[in-house]
Amino acid sequence: MSASFAERPLVFVANNATDDMTVIDPASGQVVAEVAVGESPMVIAQIPGGNLLVTNTDGKDVALISRDSFELLKRIPAGFGASGIAVSPAVMRAFVANEFEDTVTVIDLVTMEPLQTVHVGEGPCVVVTTPDGRFAATSNEVTGNVSLIDATTLAVTHTQRYMLAPIGLGFTPDGSVALLADYLSNAVAFIDAGTWQVQVSLDVGTRHVGLRISPDGRRALVGNVDSGTVSVLDMARRRVVAEVPCGDAPSYVIFTPDGNSAIIANQGSNDIAFLDMKSLQITARVAAGISPLGVLYG
Repeated sequence: MSASFAERPLVFVANNATDDMTVIDPASGQVVAEVAVGESPMVIAQIPGGNLLVTNTDGKDVALISRDSFELLKRIPAGFGASGIAVSPAVMRAFVANEFEDTVTVIDLVTMEPLQTVHVGEGPCVVVTTPDGRFAATSNEVTGNVSLIDATTLAVTHTQRYMLAPIGLGFTPDGSVALLADYLSNAVAFIDAGTWQVQVSLDVGTRHVGLRISPDGRRALVGNVDSGTVSVLDMARRRVVAEVPCGDAPSYVIFTPDGNSAIIANQGSNDIAFLDMKSLQITARVAAGISPLGVLYG
């Protein structure tokens, strides 16, 4: 990898059907590398120091990839259906949701070895950490609940049922509200993260997988698989303010750190879309591999 790319942000896309990761220069919109990562990669996370962790659903592991050279550094055992992944710099641990084993594999980011397996609800697909890194939460698609894990003790401290098949999950930057999206009922719930009670539920789009709250906490994006759109939510007014066509079967979505742009992985059209958050217009689409899911900017 050239020194110029090492010093510039890149977009990394996990291609579930081609067992690789597409690396894109967002400045030029050009693909700069295709990197083999394992069997059925799903989600990408960045760890302190900059390297990447990629979950491999069928490979039952997590690939540790150099951010600068794109070299595979290590394979870390996880569980069957390793899907979502979240990192807590506060405790230097990563949490991997194993969808088909109903568990979370906890990885020590110092030794890069599995530390413990935590049992949660059935079908955990997404895992996120609270902004302070003290807790990890899983959305459990089969049992319709959310499990909260203490990131230090690794005890499950709370489990509560909300929906038919929740997948998308995220926290506001101050950690006060959790947003949860249901794949089957099209509901998106605003949940008080202190009491874990639903504050309000909205009917949003169709078939949600990806959900992300902007860095300033003012907006959220929810991918609508069936309609090929992303819904834009006003977090203060708690309403849908726009629905933007973006590509076929949008899956996961992220914001750039400044919140000015969002990047959407379109699983059905095998590309990613760049969304300008001011105009709410798609400014570019770039081809990825087959069945792109997880996307990371870093």
